[in-house]
Amino acid sequence: GGPVRHHTLRGINNALDIHNRHLARLHGLNTSKKVDHFPGVHMQEVRNQKVNLYLRLAQHFLDAKRIIEAIVVLEFLLDKEGKLPRGKISVVHLLLATAYTKKRLYRCANELIEHMQKIAQEKKNAPNFNVPGAENVSFNAEFTPILGVSPSEVVKTREFVTLCAKNAYSLGRFSNSTLWTRISMRMSDSNPASLTLGQRGNLHYRMGKILQGVILSELITLNLGNKSGFIANFPNTAECMREFDQAYTYFDKVEDQVHIAKTLSRIVETYLHVAFTTVGLLGQPIDSLTIWLDSAGFRPEGCDLK
Repeated sequence: GGPVRHHTLRGINNALDIHNRHLARLHGLNTSKKVDHFPGVHMQEVRNQKVNLYLRLAQHFLDAKRIIEAIVVLEFLLDKEGKLPRGKISVVHLLLATAYTKKRLYRCANELIEHMQKIAQEKKNAPNFNVPGAENVSFNAEFTPILGVSPSEVVKTREFVTLCAKNAYSLGRFSNSTLWTRISMRMSDSNPASLTLGQRGNLHYRMGKILQGVILSELITLNLGNKSGFIANFPNTAECMREFDQAYTYFDKVEDQVHIAKTLSRIVETYLHVAFTTVGLLGQPIDSLTIWLDSAGFRPEGCDLK
């Protein structure tokens, strides 16, 4: 909103003034008045330092979950896109799309993501996800906000891939989200030391959530008028359960009780979707799921559903 933008930008300007006065003292200049330029210092260097200050501030706001303030800073930078140093425009785009996603402004984030892909595809060696085999492109670029990153490289960073996976999931684009998440998994497999056990658990948890979304969408589109042989039309939950099981294993290793609980909740929720469809919508007895649960490996031996 207006007040947040006003106070945030005023704080930025104050910080920049302090920064400029510090530079002025280093160059022996008078600091009793506002300083905008420094003899013997290239103005591009000054602009770079200013932009870096903005980016550090935006990253601080993101880390502190002060998303609105991060958006204000990054949109302020975006307004000056034509004056930004080379390599910093892609950083602003990526951080702003991340902030939009955290604020659940998924369509705004998606517009930026598509804009970044469009720019990248105009460059050499950038991946084009509109052609078969694009998922086999090498994704190994480093994301360094202060140093900057080129448009063709930013789309190959782990941060961009993760952002695309999360945003596609939130928009219900499960096939796209699956593609991006598999790329994330491949990146971690090629460099095992790059992720902690908890981060690996999060990858499998995200894939499980995607597959759970697919299962729910398939249940929603079932032909409820055909009650004979309905079990055969139920979605296969095996792959989804494998991902959640793998996520649970990693979370258990690092004793992440919060994500352990979330994973178990997702597993139960998935089976409850099937049970509700059977009993609540199809009007079938719960024990009619016996064969399906056996095939899914869920029902413990000797368990009587009645």
